[in-house]
Amino acid sequence: VLFHGPRGVIELSDRSGLIALTDESGLPAIAALAESTDRPIRVLAEISDEAEHYPLPANAAVSWLVREGQHQAGSPALMLSALEQLVDASPEFGYAYVLAESRASVVLRDALARFGLTRADVYAKGYWNLNSRSTR
Repeated sequence: VLFHGPRGVIELSDRSGLIALTDESGLPAIAALAESTDRPIRVLAEISDEAEHYPLPANAAVSWLVREGQHQAGSPALMLSALEQLVDASPEFGYAYVLAESRASVVLRDALARFGLTRADVYAKGYWNLNSRSTR
């Protein structure tokens, strides 16, 4: 299954143990991925506040990571902390999707190596750039 969106094509992996790390910008894409499969997908979703919960299908086990003014949008800190908490549970992930701020996506992609995932096992895409110029 291929998904065509504003940032290119995303392919649904046939591997088990799917995880997605995203901020608000990638939630629609993660919802589409989850809707296209009956396999479970673990989602770490960073949002600005509790009002930003996005509807995801039942097969998506979501941890909502709420900034509430404590963290800057675009920082990987909340998702890195959530990943650290998962290390103790020793989950087996076969493929990851990382959709977030460009620099944060790179940091998060590399952090997934703790779970045995290589760069080939991770689809990482920057959906926006922190501090980019508002006009071009």
